[in-house]
Amino acid sequence: MGHRRRSSPAHTPRPAGYLTIGELVEASGATKATIHHYSTIGLLPTPVKTAHNMAYYHPECVERLELVRAFRDRHVPLATAREIIDAHGISGARSILSRTAQASMMLSGLVAWPGSAASRDQILESSGLAPESLDDLEDLGLLRRDGDVYDSLSAELVGALGRLRRAGLTDEIGFSPGDVVLYRDAMAQVVQHELEYFDSRLLGQSAPDEASALMDPVLMAAVLEHAEALCVLVRRRLLLDAIEAAGNSDFSDEYRPIGRLS
Repeated sequence: MGHRRRSSPAHTPRPAGYLTIGELVEASGATKATIHHYSTIGLLPTPVKTAHNMAYYHPECVERLELVRAFRDRHVPLATAREIIDAHGISGARSILSRTAQASMMLSGLVAWPGSAASRDQILESSGLAPESLDDLEDLGLLRRDGDVYDSLSAELVGALGRLRRAGLTDEIGFSPGDVVLYRDAMAQVVQHELEYFDSRLLGQSAPDEASALMDPVLMAAVLEHAEALCVLVRRRLLLDAIEAAGNSDFSDEYRPIGRLS
């Protein structure tokens, strides 16, 4: 009596337009690990399995991956990106991203310093800084120039350092222009939180009129001006508290300096 051949399970045909994970990787630029992760957390639709080791992804996944990358570039958490895409769809999410891009361009124009650009020789002469100090500031990413000409914000920053030196903060007492890295590192965290806060508020406005209200140039200019004043006032409050705490401490114990700002 012959043996009966075991029948193979029926193979479900590939859905029209769907992509293999290799094709999705090529079309989107995302890695396989990223695609699997996003599928697990619901950022991508669950793939259709047609066999034990074969799955196909909805063509919409390409656009979703592009959107998620754009949201991540704006430091938007994955959970928030998923909520926006699920609530507004791909076209709605693209519209929201477009609004934030417009707001960023507007904010960039408001932040730009209104002064005049200056050449390297002009900056060195007016500030009294040594050429190597200027190079150090460039290495810290604080100065911008096109050829030999520095932008207005760079000129103002170097001018402020020059005024500090003329006031007495010189190399002889241990002050170096490179010490501005303390402020750069501290402010980098503040700016990061500010941008995340701004984006979260703008991204959270689903109605165009609500988002437009936040993007009003007069409002944004006022916010920028008052936020900078607020930063100065908060810094002074923290300095006063630290000085008072140091003055009230018991100096019979081992002396502990206030320390570097961070």
